Formats: sequence, C-alpha cells, structure tokens
Amino acid sequence: MQRNIEDRIVILGDIRIRAKSIKNYGIATKQRYYEKIYNCRTELRHFLFWQYDATILEWKGDKRAISQDNFNFYKSSVTSSEWKAINGRGYVRHRVYKDDEGKIVSSNEEANDKDFFIGKEAYLYITTYQKDNFIFFESEAGFDIREKCKEIDKIFQ
Repeated sequence: MQRNIEDRIVILGDIRIRAKSIKNYGIATKQRYYEKIYNCRTELRHFLFWQYDATILEWKGDKRAISQDNFNFYKSSVTSSEWKAINGRGYVRHRVYKDDEGKIVSSNEEANDKDFFIGKEAYLYITTYQKDNFIFFESEAGFDIREKCKEIDKIFQ
C-alpha cells in the first residue's frame, strides 16, 4: 500500500522535506571553481654524502570548491608580477595537502596557476512552495543525487 503524497517525507542527508512542499526539482550542472588538494609523502634522497627526507606532493584528483572571487584572486596573485613587487614577494598562496589525519593544511611550496581550475559538477536542486531553494552538489551530498531524484519521481507518479 503506497502512502498518500501528503504523508511522504524526502530525506536528503540531515534535511527533511515534505513531498507536498516540493514545487520544482531536478538535476543540473554548474561551473565550479576548485583548488587542488595534494597527497603528501616523504622520500629518502641522497645528495653527495648527505641523506635527507624530501616531501613530495602528488595530485591524485582530490579538490575542494572555492568561490569565484577566491579563484580569481588566487589565479591573479600567483601569476601577477605586481603582487610579487609588493614587499619583495607580495601575497603568497601555498599549495594545500592532506596530512595523515586527513586534515587539509598548507605546505611550504608556493602555489602556481595550475593549482586552481574550473570544472563542471552535477547537482540536485529542490525548490519548495515556501520559496526555499536547496542545492546538493554530487561531491558534497553524502548520497547519490540521481537516485534521490528517481525517488522523488516515484513519489509524484
């Protein structure tokens, strides 16, 4: 026995929405701005008679979303000679990496313009009659946005 739409609740992570409140929903894509997150490993190196630990940062596809304003600022500050002219070095943005505990921390290496990029990402959007707008990006949602959209489709059939 299927419950009435009046009784149905859609659960989206920590957010619950009554199905009767949903006015519009769907899957769309949006341009997003990202900063690369590197993985850090230590490697033993030799130079003449010395041994030392070298920190190697490798990018394996991890990223974090940043605002368009931050993206534009970071991109211009790492490439602009005007920034470097201030106080000798100017604003210095460092590369970020995950430490052993999974925390994102700054490295000692200066970032360059290749550490920031633009990509497209799918998201689930829901608009309610109360004029609430919810956006759940695929990388941040904690659930499969396409499956959730199908679940909502079934409620309204």
